[in-house]
Amino acid sequence: MFIIPHESYILPKGRSELIINDYSLIRVLKDHFLKNDPISIAHIEDGDIQNFDKISAIVTSIEIIDFNTNNDSNCFTITIEGVNKLLVHQISYTNTSILKARTQALKNWLDIPLEKNLTHVAHKLCDFYANNTSIGKFYPKKELDNASWVAQRWLEILPINSDHKRLLISQDNPNLTLLFLNKLLEKTNF
Repeated sequence: MFIIPHESYILPKGRSELIINDYSLIRVLKDHFLKNDPISIAHIEDGDIQNFDKISAIVTSIEIIDFNTNNDSNCFTITIEGVNKLLVHQISYTNTSILKARTQALKNWLDIPLEKNLTHVAHKLCDFYANNTSIGKFYPKKELDNASWVAQRWLEILPINSDHKRLLISQDNPNLTLLFLNKLLEKTNF
């Protein structure tokens, strides 16, 4: 599976826009479309793709849901959506400097109803998207009654330590993340 490095986490049902201006990424996309080669997105700490320790051990397979060209430059953008969480077992570079990994599927969180005592977590997420339209624009249809969707969107945007974030992402369900978010939002004015 090909790996595209990214500065943020993208989780199942999460969306982001990527600027494609590098030949190796163009080749990944070409192989994806022509050969049906799967692609995943990986969080890279400090943008250091040379150090495999800086590449998250949990990546997300993606689908490309939109494609736009930019006539003013030699680049284009793709909008991606996360599909499945994957655990990386081995990572390497191809002979054309493209990251490739051997992965194993992890269980995605099931869609479960958000408990009524946690609706403020969903409302704060809506407030964040309203104030950060560059991110909020990707979610015209928000699943605010889905605890897994709400928890994963928060994990994508929260500025917390990568080790803590990976711990929360690796859980079998969103319960620990929601407990953490509830405590965080009670104590801060996020």
